[in-house]
Amino acid sequence: MEKKGTKKKAYMVVVAIIAIVLVVWAVWLRGPKVAKIELSVEPSTLVADDESTAVVTAKIFDAEDNPIPNRT
Repeated sequence: MEKKGTKKKAYMVVVAIIAIVLVVWAVWLRGPKVAKIELSVEPSTLVADDESTAVVTAKIFDAEDNPIPNRT
């Protein structure tokens, strides 16, 4: 049981680091136009492999509350 608890903690740390990196990247790339950032983390478990995954989504809004499109 303790091994699963350690895996879960490590998993949550990785998800938190990814979320922080997304916020820093968004502010650095978009500059002062960024007014609001919404982060969404949706964890899931693959039943066949008993592996945990997560989808991290970041929505970046400008001062007029419009989503800022990605620039690639």
